[in-house]
Amino acid sequence: MNNDRIKQCVHNAVRGDASAFGELYEEYATGMYKFALWYLKNPHDAEDAVQSCALKAYRNIACVKKPESFRSWLFQILANACKDMIRNRAREDLTVDEIDSPVFDSYEDGTVTRLLSNLSEEERRIVTLSVLGEFNSREISRMLGVNENTVRSKLSRSLKKLRELCETA
Repeated sequence: MNNDRIKQCVHNAVRGDASAFGELYEEYATGMYKFALWYLKNPHDAEDAVQSCALKAYRNIACVKKPESFRSWLFQILANACKDMIRNRAREDLTVDEIDSPVFDSYEDGTVTRLLSNLSEEERRIVTLSVLGEFNSREISRMLGVNENTVRSKLSRSLKKLRELCETA
């Protein structure tokens, strides 16, 4: 879907057009799932997070003031849904081993997951938003509420840390 069509769908969805919101969802669903899967490391949780995000976005679509910010707004809702799921997991005293994902284990023997686990939550979030979500530092800065330069430096340090870990692995 091109940018003009996305803007038109956002405009229509804000005005209550459910089919326009459906088009937007179809446009971003795959990327949302990938982001949630990398963040949560569990396919069922990722699906739940995407569904939760879609529902919340649909209910609050009128909050979108600029159509060009829809994607960032949507992924911020998704990131918050993922964080909520992690918090809920911690409350239930689950360990990472108990929720380990067979999908991730089959992907390069879990190497990517192990490498990302060496990063702080904020570093993982910045890396996944940048690499998987394909957001630029300005968009990530708005989503996380931090300075754009901070995002760039944390991304750079995080990627350097991952490279170093790859060399020693």
